[in-house]
Amino acid sequence: MRARAPATTRVVAYHHRVSFAVVLSEALDSPPGPAAACARAVATFDQRGCVSPQCVFVEADFERAAVFAEALCDALALEEAARPRGPLPPAAASELHQARGAAELRAAAGEPVRVLPETVEAWTVVVDEAPPELVGLSERFVRVVPVEGPDQVVGRLRPLARHLQTVAVAGSPARRDALAGRLGAIGASRVTTLERAPWPPAWWHHDGFGPLEVLVRWTDLEG
Repeated sequence: MRARAPATTRVVAYHHRVSFAVVLSEALDSPPGPAAACARAVATFDQRGCVSPQCVFVEADFERAAVFAEALCDALALEEAARPRGPLPPAAASELHQARGAAELRAAAGEPVRVLPETVEAWTVVVDEAPPELVGLSERFVRVVPVEGPDQVVGRLRPLARHLQTVAVAGSPARRDALAGRLGAIGASRVTTLERAPWPPAWWHHDGFGPLEVLVRWTDLEG
């Protein structure tokens, strides 16, 4: 596009971005809980959007994170009933099948892994303390990663800083704001709620810059 556009035409390009969700411990005790909002964020755009959470960090031990994963699985079932997943290309279907199979083998070997639901459906939730990767799959395949606290979240996301975009946080305002500062420092350009994650406003600072300002022609009056 740059090669074909004349010098007077601006080309606004964006590279690949990835997004995540964080559920702090206090949010797990707040009815109705964050599972429904998280499922909606995952199901919207079938997890293909740059604002779609690739995995969910849950501030809890494995067992409590698994309880959240069960609620997330149930919520994804409701999303599938209301908004079915789109058709899968053969390559994507194969990748999902292999990823689920690999997780099931690890669980069978006694590793801290759990795969939901037990039957193959149009969505998959994997609870995994040590996932082999945090990104790479879409199509409503979401990993739930138990963490001890925000320090571990920041540490896990730091290697992805160049590609980090949206982090949706469920928790108290004070802890969310504190975490937002740390996430911004490592590269996140947007920290929001689970409910708003799929729908950034038109005037948001995409990749940390004003997406509309670059399309405006300014005239400066001096003196």
